[in-house]
Amino acid sequence: MQRGKIFSKVIHCILFFQITVVLFSCAKPSGNIQSKFSVKDDTGLEVNFDSHPKRIISLGPNITETIYELGADSVLVGVTEYCDYPPQAKPKLTPEVILVLIMKLFHLSNLI
Repeated sequence: MQRGKIFSKVIHCILFFQITVVLFSCAKPSGNIQSKFSVKDDTGLEVNFDSHPKRIISLGPNITETIYELGADSVLVGVTEYCDYPPQAKPKLTPEVILVLIMKLFHLSNLI
C-alpha cells in the first residue's frame, strides 16, 4: 500500500510540474520578461529554470487540449497515444517515439 501512495505523489508532482511549465511557457511576452524563474510545488520542491521552455511534451489529453486552447500548439512537440483531440494533436510524436530518439542520440554519442 505504501508503494501506491508514493507512486500517487510522484504522479501528482509530475502533473503539477507539467501544468506549471505549460502555464508559464504560454504567457505572451511583455516588455520586460525575466529569463530565469523558479517554481515551487505543494511539497516545497523548488525547481529553477534558466529560460522559458521552447518545446513541450504533453503527458495527458487534458493538458494537450489546454495547450491548444491557449494557442500554444506551436511549442507542443509530443503527446501521448491517448491525445486525440483536437485532431491536429494526433500527428505529434508520442513519448515512446521520443524516448527511442533520445536513446539513439545517446548511443551515437557513446554516452550509453
